[in-house]
Amino acid sequence: MHYPCLSLAQLEALETDFVAFLIVNGVEGETWKTINETNPSKAQELATLFSQVVWEKVLKETKYVKRVSETERIFGYLGEEHGVLLIGQQKNKRVGFPQGKETMGEQPRI
Repeated sequence: MHYPCLSLAQLEALETDFVAFLIVNGVEGETWKTINETNPSKAQELATLFSQVVWEKVLKETKYVKRVSETERIFGYLGEEHGVLLIGQQKNKRVGFPQGKETMGEQPRI
């Protein structure tokens, strides 16, 4: 799966990890500076590859998600054996959560 490349601000926040990634891939300080200056497409390729590693790790370690807006509430949990997704719609200042359950590998039952 292809994930978006991290932004410059995100890369800067993960600078220590990015440097370690470069070293593991045989690109050290001066080599990185040279690549970055003379071959920007190669530098972008390395940043994109690092981004893929970061996104894979984030997704593998994420167990809970939450999104709250004015009109809906979404809560999710993904475990080893099962997952739960609650989607609530707000109407007339009340939030309703329809109920259903799906076990991994089975068809949804609502």
